Amino acid sequence: MHCMHAIFHNSVAKKTSMPDFLFGAEDLLAYRAQLAERSAALATIFALCGSRGEAVLRIDAIAVPIADYGALPVEDFMVSLYNGNSVQRVVIAMRDGATLLAHEVLTRALADWAAIGWHEPGSMTGP
Repeated sequence: MHCMHAIFHNSVAKKTSMPDFLFGAEDLLAYRAQLAERSAALATIFALCGSRGEAVLRIDAIAVPIADYGALPVEDFMVSLYNGNSVQRVVIAMRDGATLLAHEVLTRALADWAAIGWHEPGSMTGP
């Protein structure tokens, strides 16, 4: 069981007595496809957790322009001084070469998931 599936399984097991359903979805793959169509962030999370090599987590050094130093938290500023004007960030690296900041994707995915109405797969009403 992969990361998101384990979380989903554990939360559902505690909340429902219907082990054949995941948030009421009889067909998990179809439900996941519906969610992915509605949210690029959720599609990215599904790609990451799907273990098909579509995406991986990694830590990248991200360059910080000198003009942006004033906006950095003290910790990032100190790291950038000793790291060639860059800071480390956890990114999701997609198979096509795109990289996305993991925390931004996760934040967006949670917001989208809640807005779509994850608890009622038959009545997705969100973005």
